[in-house]
Amino acid sequence: MLKKRMFVVIGSLDVGGTERHLCSVLPHLKDKKFDITVIGLQRRGDLAPEMEAAGIPVITPPVSPRLRFCRPLHLLVVTIWLAQVFRDRRPDIVHTFLPEAYIIAGSVSIIMGVPIRIMSRRSLNNYHSRRPFASLVERFLHRHMHTLLGNSAAIIKQLREEMGERQTKTHLIYSGLEVERFARIERRSDIRAELGIPKEAIVFAAIANLIPYKGHANLLEAFEDISEKLSVQWRLICVGKDSGILSTLKRQAHEKGLGGEILWLGQRTDVPDLLAAADVGVLASLEEGFPTAVMEGMAAGLPMVVTDVGGNRELVIDNKTGIVVPAQCPKKIASALLNLANDAGLREAMGLEGRARIIEEFSLERCVANYRALYDSLLH
Repeated sequence: MLKKRMFVVIGSLDVGGTERHLCSVLPHLKDKKFDITVIGLQRRGDLAPEMEAAGIPVITPPVSPRLRFCRPLHLLVVTIWLAQVFRDRRPDIVHTFLPEAYIIAGSVSIIMGVPIRIMSRRSLNNYHSRRPFASLVERFLHRHMHTLLGNSAAIIKQLREEMGERQTKTHLIYSGLEVERFARIERRSDIRAELGIPKEAIVFAAIANLIPYKGHANLLEAFEDISEKLSVQWRLICVGKDSGILSTLKRQAHEKGLGGEILWLGQRTDVPDLLAAADVGVLASLEEGFPTAVMEGMAAGLPMVVTDVGGNRELVIDNKTGIVVPAQCPKKIASALLNLANDAGLREAMGLEGRARIIEEFSLERCVANYRALYDSLLH
């Protein structure tokens, strides 16, 4: 049987939730039916070697770095290159992830007559208010896609509102996780020792790139509120790539008297080990889609404190697998963190429930099966 050629288009494979999702899912879709190539429109990204090690090539436009300083010319060159790639390699499916890739590759796929065109949105459309032109372009492109995917019910609701009478083209596919990679309890003491964390300390873990909407500033306010109320030593480990706000966050932490308790670990590839060293997971985002970081925390057996945005509530069952609090409310975040810090039994019970929920509802196997079923339905 002749393989179907699929191009997955994204800005890059830099470390992030969507990018880690693709690294998990695509190797399981690459089989006798699909020949998959990842196209990074901006650059390859740190996860590209992992993708290629799984047998999936990653290609990028041959653009001079100097050209990036002239954005209109850079976009033109990338668009022309992508059209040539589609013309020469004639993909059967083009599947785009994230807004910029959708606008560029979605447009080119329509012009070049790609048989099956799919868009995946992984966040709420809050960016439309900041980029009204992008909103108009996306609404136009929606009409020419065969399927619009979302990874949370909150995202699907917005897509259906954008689509109007064409909302039947939307589909929900939840992300999935390789649960066996997490809950490495045997590494707990070693990781704590490597990080210089006392054995008896309560450790909170925030896995999120340092972007303003991830809510780190609110998290610092919450810890300022509870730092004197905690009866034991504590640490907060912050893991994620800096988008330019790290120095500001460090200054704020120092001003609040929290400098010694917070570990800024940067971008890491050993997230399962770091979570094994933690007791509580927290995500204080102002907006979200269906966060991989929350899934990973639950898979690691951590009770999760999350804000009520995007798909967080679809993942975390309030007062059963964690605590859901209002967004931009440091006092509520603080109260939830303090409750969990002071009750080891509650932490254990919520952690077990959360891990069981990921295994039962959000496994990688189920996610891959849903993608495969979608592609098969569109090909026949």
